[in-house]
Amino acid sequence: MYDIVAKIICETFNEKIGRNGGKQFGFTTPKGLLIEFSTKIDYKTEEGYRYLDLFLFAPMNYVGVFIRDHSTIIKIDAEGELIGDYVTTTGKWNCIGYHDSCWRSSVRELLFQNRDNITGLSTLSGWYEVRDVPEEIFTALNERNN
Repeated sequence: MYDIVAKIICETFNEKIGRNGGKQFGFTTPKGLLIEFSTKIDYKTEEGYRYLDLFLFAPMNYVGVFIRDHSTIIKIDAEGELIGDYVTTTGKWNCIGYHDSCWRSSVRELLFQNRDNITGLSTLSGWYEVRDVPEEIFTALNERNN
């Protein structure tokens, strides 16, 4: 199943943005493709939402595969009572692949490695977003290349 999903994601990237930050589609600022996956939480110790974000971006010919976690969670004690307030955290973007052809393997491997953790897409309508490339993506790319 993850093979099929990886192919859909990769083809969607090629059809909506492609290489060179989407210039061939008329974008005047660099664009990337964001997909948000819902991930498991430990219902015995927490309540809320956890996500795994996937961002695809090709500044030129190479395609970068970036991931980060984010969540909104409140802890639960042994009696099932909520502890404190909801806490929202957003992880740092990490580049897990950057290549002209093997980037698809990085997407597939991400899905395979997280097959027991991913519970689905965060939404089925509008399951991806075309977004301006955040500065953190450029930072992650520079860190990877240095």
